Amino acid sequence: MKKILLMSSVIPDGNGIGVQRRIANYLKALCKHFEVHLLVCKPFYKGNPIPESLAALCESAVLMPVDVKKSSFPTWFPPMSYIAEWLHPSYKRNMPDEKQLKEIAKLFAAHQFDTVFCFRIRTSIILDRLEEANMVKKSYKKIVDFDDIESVAIARELETKGGEAGLEYRLIQALRIRRLEQLEARFLQSYDIVLSCSDKDTLWLEQQKPKARILSAPNCVVLPETVAHGEEGAEVVNILFVGTMSYLPNEDGIIWFVKNIYPQLVKRSSKPISLTLVGYNPAQKVRDLARFEGVTVTGGVESVVPYYENCHFVISPIRFGGGTRIKILEALSQEKAVVSTTVGAEGIEVEHAKSILLADSEEDFVKACLTLIDSPSQRLALGKAGRELVANHYTVDAIGEKIKAII
Repeated sequence: MKKILLMSSVIPDGNGIGVQRRIANYLKALCKHFEVHLLVCKPFYKGNPIPESLAALCESAVLMPVDVKKSSFPTWFPPMSYIAEWLHPSYKRNMPDEKQLKEIAKLFAAHQFDTVFCFRIRTSIILDRLEEANMVKKSYKKIVDFDDIESVAIARELETKGGEAGLEYRLIQALRIRRLEQLEARFLQSYDIVLSCSDKDTLWLEQQKPKARILSAPNCVVLPETVAHGEEGAEVVNILFVGTMSYLPNEDGIIWFVKNIYPQLVKRSSKPISLTLVGYNPAQKVRDLARFEGVTVTGGVESVVPYYENCHFVISPIRFGGGTRIKILEALSQEKAVVSTTVGAEGIEVEHAKSILLADSEEDFVKACLTLIDSPSQRLALGKAGRELVANHYTVDAIGEKIKAII
């Protein structure tokens, strides 16, 4: 049986945020076919272990907390923070130290890995450092999962939000984009296989003339056995948003929705409505949205399932970012109708008015939501089509077959 080293900078967790769920799904898929050794080099470690259910799938699982090194420059003075990022970039400061690198090298020496699978660019930088220092023998196939294309995601953020940010922030983000572009270009030449999370991203990467083989590996979810559609004939139509609130595209999107679209819905809807915002770590400006009548901000919850069961439809008002939204796939798997921006649904093979409603302007988003408020039958039809789409293309078994074929 082939031996795989799966390297990550985030802890796999099937109930965690998007990147944690993506790596958890990779882990489940790989362990069905290969002997998998998991190595998590985790910056900003807060004492959370690898879930036992996932660690038990692996031949070995090592969690290595990584100390985040402070900049050697005084960053309290804005121009200096830019210089600090230029001379001592954050991605180099968030690396394992020399002792930890030697421990990783021992892991390589103890096992003749057939493939090293790096989850996201941060982990590839660690492998590069090991190779450049000749601490490991390069006898393995190299795979990196870009997930989203980070340089493109940050560029979209600047395009959408740059005018609201200060000059220092814009300069530093522009610098980070350039750094990421350089890293992405390097890995496109030095890795055997580069994975992206959508066909659109794959096409973009192929246009960069890579030596690596570029393949799509979409996000996936576990299909629930049973679903519910909200209380039929309910006096109040409940709209749901689910997403990690500390993730800037989610924060921006829900603030945009509540301030610009929700009041129009309240004014123009034929029925009373409510809005529930579910997600970890909401900032105060997100919590403040609860001042709008009918809006509830829960913060993190033990399970999102009851919220899906009690809602009538789901929104994804995302204006920038990259990758594919696991929360949209999750909502579709729960047989829920979804209203999303085009960016929010990017990378998922949905069709407008068949498996989702797409709307980018404020007025179009209002109209789409009003349509679902007034039409239980359309909510049901969209939900059923969405669940069928997920069942056919976005399950762990589906991604497992793709990964098995390339390894």
